Amino acid sequence: GPGGKITRTTPEKSVGQLVPIIRRIGAGGDRYTAMFGWMVGAFLSDGWVNGIIGYTKASFEHRAKFIKGVEEHCGHDCVARLYEAMHEAETNHGIGGLSQKIHIRPETPEMKGLYSYFESMFTASREERIASGSRSCIFKKMPDDLFQWSEEALLGLLSGLLDGDGSVAVSRAKKKPQVIVNFSTSAPALRDGIVLLLKILGIHSSYSEVHPSEKRVQKEINYCVSVSSPDFCNHLDRLDVFDSEGLQILRRDGVSKNDVDVVPVDFEI
Repeated sequence: GPGGKITRTTPEKSVGQLVPIIRRIGAGGDRYTAMFGWMVGAFLSDGWVNGIIGYTKASFEHRAKFIKGVEEHCGHDCVARLYEAMHEAETNHGIGGLSQKIHIRPETPEMKGLYSYFESMFTASREERIASGSRSCIFKKMPDDLFQWSEEALLGLLSGLLDGDGSVAVSRAKKKPQVIVNFSTSAPALRDGIVLLLKILGIHSSYSEVHPSEKRVQKEINYCVSVSSPDFCNHLDRLDVFDSEGLQILRRDGVSKNDVDVVPVDFEI
């Protein structure tokens, strides 16, 4: 990093002392708003397209915000129909409970353009997704024009992902509550896109894999992207996310310490 000192050592001696330094790519674009970013993040977490724009969330506030994002981007009101159903786990990819989803038909040129934009956020065509027999969410990926987005839109995207498949949870395993920030996804391309988004924003991250048990209906690998809490706190005041206990603790107490060592690792170690 700028001003950093290169230290030659051995792997054994570097344990607990040195960490790789993240190089922030930075946001160089000026496209889109924070609301648009939130809407895309919400879609990547809980949306789909199959002739209509769909979004499922039990929270009325989330559904209303998604509709607002669609309307602001398209510049006109839209008709969103609400559907509710009770699902048995065996017949719904292993997920049971009440499902509340909205359907929006792309009837105007602006809506059709948004539909096409959402459709571009899959690594396979609709026909290929159907033929695979897998859940369409495993084919999701970040938008292709991500580097053209403004920083406000990127922070909105991060917020939408947090309000969807993200989590700002509190661990009470130790004396002082610890806040854990992570994202969960079964889509390898989206996993890599989330890591890229965090790198653009200068946030350290890593990910782990959880393989499903034989008894589980869903057979896809789940990826958990873990986020550096100190880095996350640097952007906390600019995120537009629904409140949670974890966020309240971060705003009130911050993090107990910053474990990121700013001594860069020499690639020749």
